[in-house]
Amino acid sequence: MNDNETIRTGTKKVVITVFTQAVILALSFITGFILPKIMGPEEFGYWQIYLFYLGYLNLFGLGLNDGIGLFYGGYEYERLPFQRIRASMRVFFIYLIIVTVALFAAVSFARDPTRQEIYQVLALSVPSICLQCIVLTVFLSVGKTGVYNVVNLLLKVLATVAYVLLLSFHLSRSEDVMLADFGVRIFVTVICLVLGRRFLFGKAEPIRIGLREFWEKCRYGLNITFALIAASFMPVAGRTIVEWNESAYVYGQYAFAMSILHIIVTFTSTFATLGTTVSAGVKAGTVIFPFLKRLSEEKLPEYYKKFSFICSFLIYIAWFAYIPVVWIVRYFMKEYIPVLSYLYILLAMCLPLGRSQLLLTSYFKAYRMEKAYLILNIVGVLAMMGITAGSYFIFHSIISVAISTTVTMTIWCLCAELYLYHNVGGNFSWKDKLIEFIMMLMFVVSSSFGSLVLFILIYGLSFGCLLLLDRKRYLQLLKEKI
Repeated sequence: MNDNETIRTGTKKVVITVFTQAVILALSFITGFILPKIMGPEEFGYWQIYLFYLGYLNLFGLGLNDGIGLFYGGYEYERLPFQRIRASMRVFFIYLIIVTVALFAAVSFARDPTRQEIYQVLALSVPSICLQCIVLTVFLSVGKTGVYNVVNLLLKVLATVAYVLLLSFHLSRSEDVMLADFGVRIFVTVICLVLGRRFLFGKAEPIRIGLREFWEKCRYGLNITFALIAASFMPVAGRTIVEWNESAYVYGQYAFAMSILHIIVTFTSTFATLGTTVSAGVKAGTVIFPFLKRLSEEKLPEYYKKFSFICSFLIYIAWFAYIPVVWIVRYFMKEYIPVLSYLYILLAMCLPLGRSQLLLTSYFKAYRMEKAYLILNIVGVLAMMGITAGSYFIFHSIISVAISTTVTMTIWCLCAELYLYHNVGGNFSWKDKLIEFIMMLMFVVSSSFGSLVLFILIYGLSFGCLLLLDRKRYLQLLKEKI
């Protein structure tokens, strides 16, 4: 398939994909405000502890899904080596059983009864999380984004329905919501097993080939897995510091602020991808990567510039979401009003976080620089933990955690982009970086006064000046058709 055919294929899929992710985004927005309001900061804090660790369970997959994505990205579905994949899956099934039993036994000694229940449910969730990732990665690798969209939409819809039913019966404890989420994930996992039955079950290669296939994919995939885990951990390092040193009540407030951040980043990732008529998703990078694998290498820098420009522009727009968020918290969620003292600092992180998730992950994988990306992320995590922990223990302030997290993430993102440009070529635009920094600064300054009127005047004026001064590029963006 040539580049033009690849682009046309991506264009045909974009509408459905974006619609699906827009629905998911809307549901996330609803639950992002309803659950913390009804549950209260303390119960919401325990619920967020569960979700926080749930996001890292795929680490127990040993990178198998990422290895499969690297090796089979760009394959046609019918050309997959089904028997070889089935053989590795049999090894994987046995491994998951052993890990789950061991984890459940280990966490059963936790002293806090609530945390013990959380950890036990997390241990039982390992197989479902890992198997879902495997199935979705295979379908994404062969360009079947429809399966990815349906599964994610189903998961979000069923979870939202479950939460609403619980709350309607006044069941708002963290344990209730957690068990409902667990049940939904098990149901969706069964559906994934049915959808992926062709490469999961049936005639397979001998076990020795399965072991070799399993080891080979894990060996290469672990670099990506650890890199992605590290990348996702950087922005939430401060969240970990707060969880370790503050009450569940305070942690619930901080986690609420972080959930708002991720909703806005999700919006940006979805519509930035739409802007280039490629694909979109909550985890946009996982959708973009198969597309990039089908492009010739000389096309990659061109698309990086498109993604970069659109991503930054949409983040500037997304920052206006600060207005309704502040209004909702002030008038309907008074238990979370302390969050407003540092929410704007965390929201400034939308820019580096969005660029990292949308651009850097996909491009480091496309250029097969996963080892370099892993090292960059490990350095970033260590720096983030050191700086964030240091700032907290010096100032004993949640605001200091928010500042150190945002500043460190911004510096890391800049260094990662410079490294990418240095190794693959291309002209790095310091002018665009200066504009990004100015807009980020104007957002922080305008929101720091605590007045929505001043925010609209200062940041709105800044955004208007940007559009006026750089109008040629934005007009070209509107007129351009890929």
